[in-house]
Amino acid sequence: MASESWFSNFMRRHQHLLIRRPQSTSLSGATSFNPTNVATFFDKLATDRLRHGFTAKDIWNMDETGLTTVQNPGHVVATKGERRVGSVTGGPEGSIGTANDSGCMQEQDFVVFLQHFVQYTRATEDNKVLLLLDNHSSHVSIEAVNFCRANGVVLLSFLPHCTHQLQPLDRTVYGPLKKNLNSEMDKWHRRHPGTTITIYDLPEMVNNILLLAASPQNVKKGFHCTGIWLYNKDIFSEFNFLPASVTDRPPMAPSLPGPSTAAPPSLPGPSAAAPPSLCWPFTAALYYVPSLDIPMPTVTLNSDGFKEVTLTLFPLSLQEVEITSEQEHVPEFLPETVSPYPKASPRKASGQRQKTRASDILTDTPDALMEA
Repeated sequence: MASESWFSNFMRRHQHLLIRRPQSTSLSGATSFNPTNVATFFDKLATDRLRHGFTAKDIWNMDETGLTTVQNPGHVVATKGERRVGSVTGGPEGSIGTANDSGCMQEQDFVVFLQHFVQYTRATEDNKVLLLLDNHSSHVSIEAVNFCRANGVVLLSFLPHCTHQLQPLDRTVYGPLKKNLNSEMDKWHRRHPGTTITIYDLPEMVNNILLLAASPQNVKKGFHCTGIWLYNKDIFSEFNFLPASVTDRPPMAPSLPGPSTAAPPSLPGPSAAAPPSLCWPFTAALYYVPSLDIPMPTVTLNSDGFKEVTLTLFPLSLQEVEITSEQEHVPEFLPETVSPYPKASPRKASGQRQKTRASDILTDTPDALMEA
């Protein structure tokens, strides 16, 4: 096992490497974010754009996030050796609010949001807008879908467990929002020493930081890095899909890194069998093979009395034979060849397991009814 000194020297030699905290991703997120599922979402997105002619101003994204009154403190400067260092923890204009016993989005709360959304986007049957959202149960109620159909709102859902890569809010807005909220809580505690932050104080704090997190630059970057606008279905590379390669659901495309199993291309020209004496691997394509036996060397005496040896290397009659042979193929060596990636075992099926939702245009007629 490598020691700490070895690792320190290794990092010193490779200045381009950094120690970073990895983003936590569930097994469901790793298996669901694969080329097949992502292609399904982008196909439906392209269908909506072509059907309704959406432009940048017509595409919206909504999602819920949790904000807690318990602050996640940042770093502070303390005396060396001191371990017990602590930090005390405890609406924008035009916004609305709802409440319920569970503290999570409910069907009736989402309908209230849709009414507020239609009021400010001015969506109508003649001027439709596209709303991207996840597959939470509160988003797919009959009341919500009927309201959107009647008011020109097209609902397109993300794939389950894929919003960490596909949702603009998750990519570029919520991170800065929660980071700025911690700073705002620090300021609030300095203005109100000894006072506990309550849920009634959060709207004012969010009002001070919302425009910093949801800035035009962050919003544009979120839609761009997810390939939604400008539309780019190839925004994600094979590197982004590597976590799904260690599972059996679904299989990866055959273009993953690994030893090539394809036969090397043959040399141009007609394929002719090589003579038995010329069957070793070679790269040349044209050989001249004598059709007659090579004569024995002749020995004669010259005028000075010295012997001269005459050797005929090539007889006058030659037969031209074209030989095609494949070059010997040496497979590329990769660490995966020696130690393959471990594969996750299939999940055990449960009798009470709910049907898995997929990316879908929620305001369209269901496929099952169309087929019937």
